[in-house]
Order: sequence, then structure tokens, then C-alpha cells
Amino acid sequence: MTRIFFAKILRSAPRQCGGTSQKLLARSRAFPTIRPGAVYQTFRPIATSNKSSKGISPESENPQPKVSEGNAEQKQAAELTQSQYNELSDEYMDTIVEKLEELQEEREDVDVEYSAGVLTLTFPPVGTYVINKQPPK
Repeated sequence: MTRIFFAKILRSAPRQCGGTSQKLLARSRAFPTIRPGAVYQTFRPIATSNKSSKGISPESENPQPKVSEGNAEQKQAAELTQSQYNELSDEYMDTIVEKLEELQEEREDVDVEYSAGVLTLTFPPVGTYVINKQPPK
């Protein structure tokens, strides 16, 4: 019920209760107003359950984990001579420089510089990257 509804009832109250409507309205303001939103709130139930150690269906047993097939081969660095490394790294760096220079032509804020085996890429939103082709020790 809203305050307007109470006011209508209280205006007709003096005839029935013997008193002025002003006194009755003043008394009604002493009590807190109940708003419909506060009374009828939505309820969202939350349900949780304990972790079950069984399989998907209740009658199944606890399934055994799959055994992963491990590779007997350990991965390691390829055996390259210095000349093979230089040839592959030059080819790879040329490919990277070519792609980045295409990007530089499309965007004004990108700067690409390649000198003495060192590639410097300045990409303002992200930062500056320096890539070199130094062989591993």
C-alpha cells in the first residue's frame, strides 16, 4: 500500500474514529513507509554439491586416468654448422623484415630498422622490439 492510499483512508477516518485527519496523518508518518520493491525482491537460489569421485554415471566406478604415451625421443636443438645457421637465420630475418616493412607502409606509426643483423621494430601502442640473429653459445 502506498502513502497516497493511506492518505485517502485517513481523510475519511475523522467521521468514523472521531478526530481530525491531520492528527491521523501525522501519526501515520511516524511509521516507516514500506515500498513494494523492498517487500517483493527476486530470489535467486544457489545450489552446490560435493565433489564426487565417481565417474559420470552413478553406477560407474572411479575411472582410471589415461596413461599418456610418452615419446622416447627427447627434443633437442638441431646440430647445425655455423654456415648453415647463418644461411637459415639470414633467410628468416629477410622474411620477417619484408613482412614488417609491408606493415610499415600501411601504418605511419610503425618504424622498422634492420642493420648489421639487428632488427628494431617500434610499434607505439605496444612498445619497441629488438630481434637479433646471434647464434646460441
